[in-house]
Amino acid sequence: MVFWRHPCIVTVFGVCLSSPLSVIMEQAAYGSLSDYLQSHPGRSIKQSQLILAAQGLAEALLYLLVCNHMLLLCVYCFDI
Repeated sequence: MVFWRHPCIVTVFGVCLSSPLSVIMEQAAYGSLSDYLQSHPGRSIKQSQLILAAQGLAEALLYLLVCNHMLLLCVYCFDI
């Protein structure tokens, strides 16, 4: 298992391969971005918050690129 240490990447502590498959990971303060946005429908998000989210995502992707991680995959980040 590969370990990455970056403030913009949620840490995965382990995986249980028995049924049901489980992932043990660091708890994100507000849960997933998708869940947060769906739980606050109609709530306007400030431009400064969107810029911070985009900056965090870019920093995390750059970190993975520098670590030579070949698969950069963003799933359920934004529903467009």
